[in-house]
Amino acid sequence: MDGIRVLKENALRLLSDGQPLSALHLVEILCEMQPNSDENRSLKIRCLYELREFDSVLKLAKQVTFACDQNSEVFLLAVKAAFELGDLKRCVQYAMTLINADSSKVVAMCFVAKAAECPVTPRKLCVFTKWLLRLTHFVAKHSAH
Repeated sequence: MDGIRVLKENALRLLSDGQPLSALHLVEILCEMQPNSDENRSLKIRCLYELREFDSVLKLAKQVTFACDQNSEVFLLAVKAAFELGDLKRCVQYAMTLINADSSKVVAMCFVAKAAECPVTPRKLCVFTKWLLRLTHFVAKHSAH
């Protein structure tokens, strides 16, 4: 078990240091060692999102069980990934999961609202995405206080 803890710590450190690809290699080992761990899947989703592997984020997010705030970050990343891909239906589905669970409610509702506005051109989608990412950063920064 000590090896697992060390792998997780190193993966988290690499991820926070802006090295998601290196972190992903360690997380894949963790997933092999503990294939049913939502915690490991969540960490893998974070790595994949940082690598902009949005299809993989959505595929893996399906396997994560939503348990209150425990996996809210995973579902928020799934919302963002679906939005990035222009998959507004899935974006709204994941956002509604967060809203119904009272988790990341403000950000999720913003994604739903923006998705509703979209008969979108790629340019509009890019502008909306940038706006939402700024909003997400703002909400995260101010909700920490």
